[in-house]
Amino acid sequence: MRGWVRQAERDQGKRAGPTSDDREQRQANEILRKASPYFAQAELYGTVALTSAGTRT
Repeated sequence: MRGWVRQAERDQGKRAGPTSDDREQRQANEILRKASPYFAQAELYGTVALTSAGTRT
């Protein structure tokens, strides 16, 4: 519970430290960093990628 209160205070600017938005941005960047080699290889070898809807791109 204390952690939630501290995070809320950071998000409101009442406490120093990373905000929830900072944490979400780092997670998104990590996902993209890990996915980049996959997409680079797919483009290099002409592999057909599928969208989340299952259609060809």
